[in-house]
Parts: sequence; C-alpha cells; structure tokens
Amino acid sequence: MSNKRSEIQRIRDFKSAHWVSSEMANKFIERSNPERFPIMNYYKLVDLELSSHFLPGDHVLDLGCGQGQTSIALADHGCSVVGCDISEALLQELRRTKGDRKIEVRAGDAYNIPADAGEFDGVVARMFMTHFVDWYTILAEMARVCKSNGIIAFPFSSKENRVMAEQHQKFDCPELYYSTDTLESYFAADPEKKPTRFSAEASHDEMTGVCNAIGLELVDIKPFNFFYFNFLIGYSIGPEKLVEYRSKLSEFLKNEEIRAFIFWFEQMVVPHFPRFMTSSNFVICRKL
Repeated sequence: MSNKRSEIQRIRDFKSAHWVSSEMANKFIERSNPERFPIMNYYKLVDLELSSHFLPGDHVLDLGCGQGQTSIALADHGCSVVGCDISEALLQELRRTKGDRKIEVRAGDAYNIPADAGEFDGVVARMFMTHFVDWYTILAEMARVCKSNGIIAFPFSSKENRVMAEQHQKFDCPELYYSTDTLESYFAADPEKKPTRFSAEASHDEMTGVCNAIGLELVDIKPFNFFYFNFLIGYSIGPEKLVEYRSKLSEFLKNEEIRAFIFWFEQMVVPHFPRFMTSSNFVICRKL
C-alpha cells in the first residue's frame, strides 16, 4: 500500500511540475489557439456545456482553470467566477485576458483548494480530472467547497468506449495507448513509467460508486467527443488512417459551416448515444 501511495505521489508531483513550468504554460497557451489548431474549437463545446448548468449570478469555481477559457465563458454567461490553478504563468495570462469580467484569480492546489467549505454554488473542471490517478480525491475536495444542492460538472474519459473498441479491434493503434484508472494498467501501458502517459477513466458504475462515497448524487453522464479522440474509430481504421483522419478533421473545422454541423451533431445527437460510442462523457453531480 505504501508503494502505491508513493507512486501516486510521484505522478502528482510530476504533473504539478509539468504545469508549473513557464515553458509548458507558454506551449499550452499557444496550442489552445483555435485559429492555429482548429481542433481546439472542440473545447468551445465543453465551455457551452459546463456553463449551461448554472444561472447568472451563481458563484462558480473553475478548478484547474489554466489561462481561463472556461472562466471567461462562465463569466460571459453571467456567473461570478473564481479561477484556480497551480500555474502562476497560466493565471497571469488569465489576468491579462479577463478584462473587467467578474473573475477572481486564486493560485492553489486541487488537493487543497483555497476556499471555504460550501463557498460555491457550483464547481467545474475542464479537461483536468483525468490527469490524476486519485481523481476521486480531487472530486471529494470539489464537493467540500460546493454548497448543498450545488452542481459539480466535468468531462471524464469513458471506460465503456475503450472496452468496446478493444472487443471489436481490427488494428493495433499505439497512438491511442494510455494507461487508465489503475496503477497496474499504468505500468503495463507504459513500461518506462512516464507519468505523462497517465489518463484516468471510469465506467458509469464506477463513477456512481465514487459519487455515493463522497456525498454526491450522479445526475447524468452525457456522451461527448464522438469525432476526435474515439477508440472505436482508432481501432477500426488503424494508426496511419487515424493520422490522416485527424488531419482532415482539423481542416474541416476551419470551415464555418462544417464546424457548425459538428457542433450541432455533438449537442443534439451525441448525448443520446450509448456511452460506449464516445471517448468522453460530461459528468454532472449534485452535492447532497
């Protein structure tokens, strides 16, 4: 058990150092530009979904906010926002770009959020939770700072998608390899034991169990991200065609009409898919 705790801590430390780095923060800011990297348009859908669960005037924490795209989206929705991140370089970018929006910036660690118990009407975390082996510990901390009946919303990887893809696998696709929700699979997928390779996932039943254990009600798990990172696609067409597919998708996303269709499809059709159809889910919880 102590060895497992030390490995979890090693991944925590690596991830923290990774994001605190000014060099990595600058790369992250650059790669978040949808004009240079059209696939980043997908994240606008994430911000729309997360914002939809709150009313104007709600006090919302954006945990792991980075340079603050979600914080800005929430503020434009009318929320009073606190953006919290461990990276001072990313927070500085948020201070630069937020203008006069109602966004408070706090430096802090997700394992010890700098906030009072029950301070927020809701908590969101965009593309953040899957970085951590013990993501459930962070979710418990998010629950601590959320008011009773408040909403906690975040995207998370779908175990059902990977399992279904492996059951019907036609091609080996190393580009899609990453370790999942246990240290055992982490080391199996990454013999060199590089913490960058870790990405957590959960099934519906596993997410329900975690929520029940920390005083949350699992309200909904909504499928999301059909087109880009999807094990079913990767394991069906193989690595070479997957590279070609993603390149073509990025080109398509430059076209406003095609982008509008993809957004419509993701918002109107994909949420009704079976969970195994997409690589990601929106997880919506309520604090009891």
